[in-house]
Amino acid sequence: MSTSRLAPGSGFDEVEAWVLDLLRRTHRPGASGIVDVAEVAVHPQRELVVCTVQVRWAFEEEARRQVVLVALDSGEVRVLELPFPQTSGPAWSPDGRLVVVGATGDGGAVAAVLDVDVDGGVIATSDVPGLVESCAWSPDGSRLALQVAMPGAEISDVYGSGVVGGDGAEPWRPRVLPSPGGRRVAFVWDPARESAEAVTSLNVWEVVWSGPEALLALTSEAPDEGAWYAAVLSRLDLRTGSVEVLHRPAHQLAEPRSPDGGGSWSVLSGVQSDRGLPAGALLVSTGGSGPVEVDTEGVYVNDHRWLDETTVLYTGLRGLDTVVALVDVRSGETRPVWSGPQTSGEFQPEVSGIAGRPPVVVLEDHLTPPTLGVLEEGGFRALLAADGEGPRFQSAQAGRTSRLSWTSSDGLEIQGLLTVPAGEAPYPVVVHVHGGPTHAWRDTWSGRDPHTTALVARGYAVLRPNPRGSTGHGAAFAEAVYGDMGGLDVDDVVSGVEHLVGLGVADPSRVGITGNSYGGFMATWVPCRSELFAASVARSPATDWLTQHLTSNIAEFDRLFVQGDPFDPASHYASRSPLRAVDRIRTPVLLTAGLLDLATPASQAQVLYSALAERGVDAELAIYPEEGHGVRHPEAVADQVARMIRWFERFMPPDDGALPLNP
Repeated sequence: MSTSRLAPGSGFDEVEAWVLDLLRRTHRPGASGIVDVAEVAVHPQRELVVCTVQVRWAFEEEARRQVVLVALDSGEVRVLELPFPQTSGPAWSPDGRLVVVGATGDGGAVAAVLDVDVDGGVIATSDVPGLVESCAWSPDGSRLALQVAMPGAEISDVYGSGVVGGDGAEPWRPRVLPSPGGRRVAFVWDPARESAEAVTSLNVWEVVWSGPEALLALTSEAPDEGAWYAAVLSRLDLRTGSVEVLHRPAHQLAEPRSPDGGGSWSVLSGVQSDRGLPAGALLVSTGGSGPVEVDTEGVYVNDHRWLDETTVLYTGLRGLDTVVALVDVRSGETRPVWSGPQTSGEFQPEVSGIAGRPPVVVLEDHLTPPTLGVLEEGGFRALLAADGEGPRFQSAQAGRTSRLSWTSSDGLEIQGLLTVPAGEAPYPVVVHVHGGPTHAWRDTWSGRDPHTTALVARGYAVLRPNPRGSTGHGAAFAEAVYGDMGGLDVDDVVSGVEHLVGLGVADPSRVGITGNSYGGFMATWVPCRSELFAASVARSPATDWLTQHLTSNIAEFDRLFVQGDPFDPASHYASRSPLRAVDRIRTPVLLTAGLLDLATPASQAQVLYSALAERGVDAELAIYPEEGHGVRHPEAVADQVARMIRWFERFMPPDDGALPLNP
């Protein structure tokens, strides 16, 4: 349990006190303390699943992720009492006797094998250098493939950026470039023999088994985060040590998968702006042939798994709907299982299942917290929900969410979500642009988004658009942002605001914009292109593409999405940089950044702040010394939300000020 640093003092104002009250009441748990459910694995024979739950008793506490068993027939829940504060990625052994989890404690991250029929039943833990990030059972259940990040390995911006620390490393030691280490290594671990062996010298981003004596992996020569963008799909032969490159993608790869026999494989291939946000077309290879794209009937796939040698279960987005379906890879026949406005997964849709049984998912929507259940023919049968006083309070503050579509400047249809507060239109509106850009707003549990929750509770409507580049509309829509980031995607956002004004929903004199990462870039770039916006709050932004290219640990990102020569003053590196167009910004801008962020360094926010301040534009800068890409510590979240509220209320106040919090 962390010690709270949130205590009202002399510097505490009304907005900070209000935000703290909102967040504390939102995070009041139920009797179980469960605030989230995720990472579901179905038992191969029994009516049983293993999953992880986040347990938190107060907003200021660090949430613990624990392993639980849930009976699919009775709904009975059993929490495993394990000596680890954090666990992740539970998976059953093929015979269903054991479970492996990633386990994090004072000694770092290890793989732990559990006998779930024994209390505290840890029967083996891995002993390899570095931090175990994923574990996968061999087809016969005798060994595990471990993907391990060595000290110094870079962390994806999706998970906060920064580097993996080393045991006992002095905090004064510099980060050295080029990096002398920090690789991700694949090990094969035999728990019975207490032995583990590294498989290849290549950097391994993801790894699974492909038959009994080979691994399927995403690999690169270099270990730095930017090398992921050009990772290839490789087959690692454990008998000979040979490496066969199976597929070199046009864009990015994620989720290598193979059935137990190993004769086939699959992978997601498509534009992906961030490691950890898998999305793309489903490519399948059978019988040693080259991969072919499966017709998923308009679904851009985010998660998939083989149920047997011929059947793949997948989920993804079709517009704003989440879809679960099965495909026979021999015939190409697709069979829908479920689709609807609800969704699953913290970052992207997720699904779990085994052959011959209904899939298991954790569904949620704006007013419904994450709920584990079964997708039966008659509908979704709920088993375990993250409910309690906090979620009920959260639902009372969350406003009303509806789907919206509009036409952009070139006639392309754009979709988004509109959340409105109590009261009557027209509302002050804040446009909240997602990160990525290859990501998408879905109808997720409102408790995941404290920024939107606080804005709605203060009387603002929030528009969450999915401009071109977002997932859920196929490859062409996602690829449309390549080389045009900050172009027509700006029109997609601005036309959404104009649509709301035309409907009488938005007050045109009170329109703001905010976002994180790509959304932070848009929050600084859109005001260069439009005078619609009365205020902007840019979180973890890129504001100058040349210096972003030279200081970020993912320079490959801007090479793909900005394109051109970074040093060419006629390229988009200059013409699409807010810093270079600062003389066009009249909108007051609040910028926030994390000092530990390697993806969009804090200097990106600082240079734009200084340029705006020199020109007399209202601007403010907040740099969080303990944060990376985005903010995660409760204290930082509360502070950032309060600063955002103060900024918008200063330049575009709601009609009645703060609305009273519903009980």
